[in-house]
Amino acid sequence: MLSLAGMLCGPNAAHAQEDLPGLFEKAPASFTPVTDKELADARADLDARMKAVEQFVRPSSENGKKWLKYLRWDDLKNALAAEGAPDLRALATTYQRLNRDENGLELSAFRRLADALQRFMQLSRIAQQPDQAKYFGSQLDRLRTQLDEYRGTPTDATAVEIGSRLAFIEGLNTAPDLVAAVRREFVRPNAFMDIATELIAEGAEPINRREPVRDCILGTSIRSDAHTTGSVGVATIPSDDKAVIEFISEGRTNSRNVGNNGPAVIRSTANTDFTATKRVELSDAEFSATASRSHATTDTHFQSVSKRGGGLGSRLVSNIGWKRAHQNERRAESIAADHAEDRIDRRFNDELNEEVQKARERYENDYRRPLERRGAVPKHIRFSSDKDSVNLEVAQASASQLGAAGAPPDAPSGHDMSMRLHDSAVNNYSANLLGGATASQTEPDEDLKFDVKLPDWMKDAWKNRKTEATDSPADAGPFKPYSLRFRDGRPLSVDFADGKVKLTIHISRLKSGEETFANWDVTGIYIPELSDGGILLRRDGDLVMLPADFKGSLSSRQVAERSNLEKELNARSAQGRGFPKTVEFEALQPEDNLKTAGPLEYNQFNSDGGWLTVAWDRRK
Repeated sequence: MLSLAGMLCGPNAAHAQEDLPGLFEKAPASFTPVTDKELADARADLDARMKAVEQFVRPSSENGKKWLKYLRWDDLKNALAAEGAPDLRALATTYQRLNRDENGLELSAFRRLADALQRFMQLSRIAQQPDQAKYFGSQLDRLRTQLDEYRGTPTDATAVEIGSRLAFIEGLNTAPDLVAAVRREFVRPNAFMDIATELIAEGAEPINRREPVRDCILGTSIRSDAHTTGSVGVATIPSDDKAVIEFISEGRTNSRNVGNNGPAVIRSTANTDFTATKRVELSDAEFSATASRSHATTDTHFQSVSKRGGGLGSRLVSNIGWKRAHQNERRAESIAADHAEDRIDRRFNDELNEEVQKARERYENDYRRPLERRGAVPKHIRFSSDKDSVNLEVAQASASQLGAAGAPPDAPSGHDMSMRLHDSAVNNYSANLLGGATASQTEPDEDLKFDVKLPDWMKDAWKNRKTEATDSPADAGPFKPYSLRFRDGRPLSVDFADGKVKLTIHISRLKSGEETFANWDVTGIYIPELSDGGILLRRDGDLVMLPADFKGSLSSRQVAERSNLEKELNARSAQGRGFPKTVEFEALQPEDNLKTAGPLEYNQFNSDGGWLTVAWDRRK
């Protein structure tokens, strides 16, 4: 992962800009037109991947039929079987369905098909151009112009176009130096998370347990009632390529013991002092834990030695037993300490390994796997640690997306947890989750339903939105069935600037009753307020509605259409169903062992220069 950091953040922006003009001049010479053979080879690879998927799902099975129906398999095969250039729309539909958060799409058969389908579409698209070299040159010219525009006035719309063109050029396996230079300048890490060591330590509960113990030492079978008390400390170890956390368990076990050796019954007490250490390492590839290493010392105090059942020979057995017990005391204590170390290591390993596994499952299920199913896992995900915190740094961007074009603001210090997000991180992540998705409402008493899976945090944010009805919602007229399709590649965008959050919904198609609207952007500006440990985003002013291709003025048709759109959205707001007036984020509620830390309250929420800086702290 560190090797990627040089690619993403290595040369500074000024150096990258100095190289770009020359690389743009050289790029046309690196282009070679797509040949019939190259297209045929890509088609053969696509056919092979399709057959692999069919074999994997077994088309005659019920599950296989569902998969092929979902992937629009017949439409795909018909488009590929048709004479002449294939209908790329049918191919694109299957490709989009291969990149959704559906269980199983992360498997290699589907991912390889998605890659083969994407490459064949890219080659087909340029092969259909009358003059491929001229078309490639026009894409280079447009990319060069847009990069200059983006440096001066960075916008999400321009970023989407740049990312798309960059992926197109990269997909042709041409101008690799140019692509790398652009990524060095414009695909820098855009999401940072820092978690204080002290907060992690809150999850390490004190040790206080009672348990029976059975052992055998020097031929003596021992039954013990053991009471262990102690603490678990946490230290983070400086590391650049992974996060390293060391857990240190210290304590004492007091036990009351009854040993049997032949006719002798030996009663004793023992104190075992112990220290155990175990390291946990976090990286994108895996969360792992080293084996526990413990050290224990045992101090035994004999209470009595007697003959089982008493009677004849009791004094003799007692005398011999006392003598042997004292003769073997040091050796027995050493063995007891060794056995205690084994028990301590097993328990420490079991407990921490389980927690590490849970943490990995959350990471996979909540973040990585949904992106993996969409073919959008970032290339740069770096865990690290220092003596005070565990850190995560991500360039949240797929091959067709940009990241941050500059360095982040300084991390806020002295907080339990902090996050710095560039608006590109939110926009890119949302594009992967919601691009082309549809939200609909068919009954007045139901909430909007999405046709794609949403992560839990997004579901919670949606549930916590507040869109109050007016005093007379009936004035808005009867309820109308409603559906909104988000734009592919750009469903929504945020802009963090001037202490405010600007949220824009990019509408591909909106249908409300009999009214239909296509390609509109609806923007609301929100002012953040710290509120009872949470954050309240309160909408400031009216919604702004503009056509997606707005160039500075509206045609008479667009004026009329916007008026109708305003009426529809205002009517929904009057019914309490419209664009949210406020969005509320409550204090974070830690899970599992960190529950004892209590809620983490928002103590900072700064929006400026394209970056959002947030900090949380435990409630005092």
